[in-house]
Amino acid sequence: MVKSWKDEYKNLNSFLEQVRTILVEHYQDLVVENEEITPTSVKNRFLGKDDSGYSLLELFDYHNDQMQKVLKWGTLKNYFTTKKYMVLFLEAHLKRKDIPLTLVNYPVLLAQGSLQLIPGSLYKSIFLYWGITCNMT
Repeated sequence: MVKSWKDEYKNLNSFLEQVRTILVEHYQDLVVENEEITPTSVKNRFLGKDDSGYSLLELFDYHNDQMQKVLKWGTLKNYFTTKKYMVLFLEAHLKRKDIPLTLVNYPVLLAQGSLQLIPGSLYKSIFLYWGITCNMT
């Protein structure tokens, strides 16, 4: 912090305090997610470069690629439409382009009412992922 009464220094102090608050929030997120906490992990989270594993839209893409071999186009197009609506949902309600699967949990989906948007086999894939890697709370 800069100690001065000039307005430019007050603005700098305000900016530094905002950055410090964001860094603390990222640190707390890492603690809640049981991630390894290092200066690099906090920095990467701050810069948006963290690698949290797979994301929800990656799961949609993987599912759709796998189902192209199994489903006919009439059924498969419904999954593409579902992904389109999920993208709109994420942008409108969560203000994100995508979300890591580790941050998606059952109460969040219920609270947002998005379970209605997920077709059966993709729904099973999500819960299979949760059952293996996440607590189902």
